[in-house]
Amino acid sequence: MDRLIKELESLAARKDVPNAQVVGAIMATAMRCRDILSARMVGLQALATATALQPRIDALQLHEDYLRILGAHYESPKEVPDALQDIALAIKVAAAERRP
Repeated sequence: MDRLIKELESLAARKDVPNAQVVGAIMATAMRCRDILSARMVGLQALATATALQPRIDALQLHEDYLRILGAHYESPKEVPDALQDIALAIKVAAAERRP
């Protein structure tokens, strides 16, 4: 990411930047951000699952609380991004695995 930032700064310092270089820089930035966000979502899913598997945590309550908190941030359940719904599913699966 640091290398990308330096490249963008050098492009900004130039007076005449060809359109192809601008588009390339934008695409590189978008792809890098996508990769970073994707990796973070995997981390959040793993954290949610690990949390739900802890013996002293009520995983079903954690699932309900998570959905309630998400609901407070979005006007309708259809607006909740798939990645966040995946976390809810990970918690629910962990809760199901803990049932006797």
